[in-house]
Amino acid sequence: MGCHNKEREICLYSYQGTDRTYDQDDVIPVVFSPEFDNLASSSYRYNGSEFANAALVGGEGEGIEKITASVGTASGINRFEAFLDGSNVSSDGEIITPETYALMLENYGKEQLFNKASQTNVSGTIISNGMYSLNVDYFLGDMVQIINNGISAKSRITEIIYAEDDNGARLVPTFSDWEG
Repeated sequence: MGCHNKEREICLYSYQGTDRTYDQDDVIPVVFSPEFDNLASSSYRYNGSEFANAALVGGEGEGIEKITASVGTASGINRFEAFLDGSNVSSDGEIITPETYALMLENYGKEQLFNKASQTNVSGTIISNGMYSLNVDYFLGDMVQIINNGISAKSRITEIIYAEDDNGARLVPTFSDWEG
């Protein structure tokens, strides 16, 4: 690689972790669960208060003259609607067609809907002398399966803190948002 640790040189290496969940056929899954005595504790938080999967985006104009665009295809009981103020989407003084402006509003709406997705966070404490060993069975960046309190999901290990105190050593991972 191009890094030789010279003065004023910063070396950054990136890699993609391995998917070690039940969804894979070619790897042995890594599962953290109290049932396997390898997950000491975990916390789960779900926030769906701002969730939306369909929206009406209002652009330039006032009242019945307001230009709008619809985004999202969910229907029925699974449809969660929002109104998005897209009045800041403008042509910057350029002359554009109504079709182009509608496309700009749709793109803005899709971006904003992505930000209104439900948020699920999980953290946990792994029992370090459990059935899996860090840097042997799983690595930083890997996707692992987590099962606790009847909830099963996969999550990426984004950080691992090694802590040692009077009670012994423990690994405290930070998991990415659950992917269901």
